[in-house]
Amino acid sequence: MSNDATIKKPDYLPEKNQHCVCWFGTQETIDKKYENADEVVVILDNASYHHSKEVKKLEEESPRLRLVFLPPYSPELNLIERVWKFFKKKVLYNQYYENLQAFRQAAIKFFSNIADYENELRSILDGDFENIYT
Repeated sequence: MSNDATIKKPDYLPEKNQHCVCWFGTQETIDKKYENADEVVVILDNASYHHSKEVKKLEEESPRLRLVFLPPYSPELNLIERVWKFFKKKVLYNQYYENLQAFRQAAIKFFSNIADYENELRSILDGDFENIYT
C-alpha cells in the first residue's frame, strides 16, 4: 500500500443472499465508474466463483476489463486474506452473537467504519511485496 493510499468505507455492501459477482456490477457500472480508464484490471484469487459463467460473461462484454488471476496457493499475494484475518480478530474472536442478524450487523459496522482501523491495517498490508521473489 502506498503512503498516499487511504482506507475508506466500501462503495457497496451486499444484501443477504446476493450472488458474489454483484461487486463487479455490470458493464455499464464498470464503464461509468472508470470512464477515463483505458483498461480496468481486476486481480482475483482462484475461488471457484471467480471462474463462474457470470464473471466470464462480464469479461466478454467489457473489452476494457482484464481479469488477472493470482497463482494458485499464494495467500502471501492475496491481501484480502490479511484483511479477513484482521476482521476475524476484531469481530469474531471472543465474541458471542445471539443470532446471524447480530453477527451480520457487527460485520457491517466493521466495514462501514474500516477507516477507524487505518493504522492497524496499514501495518499488515504494507508487506514487503517487492522482495517476495528475490
